[in-house]
Amino acid sequence: MLRKSLLKYGAIKLTIAFTVFTMVVSVVITILVNLLFTNEWVGFSGLFISILVPALITPTFASVQLTLMSQLYEAEEKLQKQAITDDLTQTYNRRYFIELAEKILDRVQKEGGKFSIIILDMDNFKQINDTYGHLIGDQMLRHFGEICRDFLPDTALLARYGGDEFVFLLRDSDSIEVNKYTETLRQVISQTYLQIGQDKITLRASLGSATFNPHISDLDTLLAQADEAMYDEKRKKGR
Repeated sequence: MLRKSLLKYGAIKLTIAFTVFTMVVSVVITILVNLLFTNEWVGFSGLFISILVPALITPTFASVQLTLMSQLYEAEEKLQKQAITDDLTQTYNRRYFIELAEKILDRVQKEGGKFSIIILDMDNFKQINDTYGHLIGDQMLRHFGEICRDFLPDTALLARYGGDEFVFLLRDSDSIEVNKYTETLRQVISQTYLQIGQDKITLRASLGSATFNPHISDLDTLLAQADEAMYDEKRKKGR
């Protein structure tokens, strides 16, 4: 709860809240102790001291502690994000995608449902690397990742599968729906280019998809089907 509050409100607002809380508690305790031992209502000086002490002490200690905790939580979140993200394309990495996809597969097998996988491979990536160098190749991968992320449905997953390959998981998508999505994505990619100096490099990609069915028992089978479909398209292009 403290973690969520820190991330939501920040250390300063929580310091103020803790200070007010300790002041109220201090006043209540002072009144109760005074009534218990003297059977009299606490005087103005007693109330003033009970407010002043926490007002002076709490902000200093709370601010330092909460600031350190906030920095720790932010660092932990950054490390967690780095652990599941591909540094170059800022999509999920392959390991995390597989982890999520296997959970989705398990749920669909138990509860019913549908989902599809798409594997995308850049057609001209090796040529670009050979012609312009690996830095431009990396730039193209980043650009490709941006296109895929911008075109990604809210409930879908996207990851860099390896090298110049990307993998999509479309929840609640059957073969007809995934084919429509694949065709639209193919058109979007074909209309996009990367400007390198005076050269305009048209992006091209081959895509293959596979849809879950009850006969599929593991994720590797589904990925292999999508991969084979992608290579079928690549072979038809003569690449």
